[in-house]
Amino acid sequence: MSQSLTYHVQEIETIAKQLLINTKKKIWLLEGEVGVGKTTLIKALCKTLGVKDIIQSPSFTTVHVYSLNHKEDVYHFDFYHINDTTKNYLPMYEEYFLKNCYCFVEWPNKNFAKFLNIDCIYLHLLHLSNTERSLTITYHS
Repeated sequence: MSQSLTYHVQEIETIAKQLLINTKKKIWLLEGEVGVGKTTLIKALCKTLGVKDIIQSPSFTTVHVYSLNHKEDVYHFDFYHINDTTKNYLPMYEEYFLKNCYCFVEWPNKNFAKFLNIDCIYLHLLHLSNTERSLTITYHS
């Protein structure tokens, strides 16, 4: 099942709240060109969930861990640097996805959900203008 919507960048917190209300999935895969707002959306999602930590893209560390009310962790991945020659490393991250914690993944491999056989929500962001984005949401089971 897929759906699409268009939003203004200043509405990102409202979009994050709507997304979290409309799905109980905890694995989120976000794709889109550089600068489209993947990290910005993840910041809004984390804020809505109650994360107090500073949210930054883990571009060179692959994963950041944030505390959610000291009860569970939220994992933020950036797989930008994973390609055909390094995708064999993906299974080592599988344990994170089995913890029933929120996992937000920027730059997932195209076959990431199938590769790890996970239940997830896939978000594709598209830059329409400096203030407007398109978001396509697909649910995988």
